[in-house]
Amino acid sequence: MTATQPPRGRGRPKGGNSHSRERLLDAGLTHFARFGYEGASLRKIAAEAGCDMAMIAHYFGSKGELWAAVVDAAFERNRATFAEWAPKLADPALPLAERLRIGLTELFDEVVAEPRITKLLMQEMSEPGERLDHLITHSLAPWLAVYLPLWKAAQEAGVLAIRDPVILHLGLLGALSLLVTGRPALERIRGKTGTLEEIREVFVVGILERLSPPDRSSGPL
Repeated sequence: MTATQPPRGRGRPKGGNSHSRERLLDAGLTHFARFGYEGASLRKIAAEAGCDMAMIAHYFGSKGELWAAVVDAAFERNRATFAEWAPKLADPALPLAERLRIGLTELFDEVVAEPRITKLLMQEMSEPGERLDHLITHSLAPWLAVYLPLWKAAQEAGVLAIRDPVILHLGLLGALSLLVTGRPALERIRGKTGTLEEIREVFVVGILERLSPPDRSSGPL
């Protein structure tokens, strides 16, 4: 990743304290999501965080390293929740329908938990390069690995028509991202507002119905 690195000054830069790094990460996520990597201004990120430019060099070294730290910090927060529910997706003791409901619900919740990272993802996934490589290696691939046992189980049960689980996962991710980032348009088109809980229920139930066996007389999954 290349970016012009601000010159380092002597001593502690202005605004330096135990919380300044976290403030820079939060402001960086806001600006990278809103303006993209190229459009984001280090000066404005530092100003929003209440620091001077030298603090970015002090903690991160460059714009590219700040971007990587922003992405890693956002996904690290998500990874902390994986341990709570990820084992259930591969637990054969749970009915497949329940595992699918858990997986789809958690996927929805992970996407809507931080709309800024969702916007950032949608921007970067279309541009080959080092940032996309970083996203795949450190974020998307580990996230997909959590879901692969579930998608494979659904394939083996004959309820998943999409043969490629990667296409399925990215398709669901794209659909959810559009719902989150395009929520104002969704409400305009629907002619009414809706809570995230309502949208999630419509989404999850709709996907589960599409995955149900052709022979409905056999009951639910």
